[in-house]
Amino acid sequence: MVVASYLFVLNLFINQVKYLNTLSFFPLFYCIFIYILFSNLLGLFPFAFTVTSHILITGFIAFFAFIGLTIRGFYLYKVNFLKVYIISGVPTYLLPVLVVIELLSY
Repeated sequence: MVVASYLFVLNLFINQVKYLNTLSFFPLFYCIFIYILFSNLLGLFPFAFTVTSHILITGFIAFFAFIGLTIRGFYLYKVNFLKVYIISGVPTYLLPVLVVIELLSY
């Protein structure tokens, strides 16, 4: 059962990502997936409490995943991580403005 769920989520992850070097991020996504899955399944039982129904819990999950992935991205790719914010084909004189706008939207 555990192996089947692991392989199911792994196949979903591989189908959605573009590069296979992002498989190092899979354990984080798998843990978050299993936590949310079992938290929501717990809510199906009478008189049980679903922790993911509170915005504080989902906010903490999202915040720490965001911070963790950003730190890991900078750790693995150094300054090249900022290339995420550059759209191909943009004139060079617009790059500083574009990077600031993309950073704010990120």
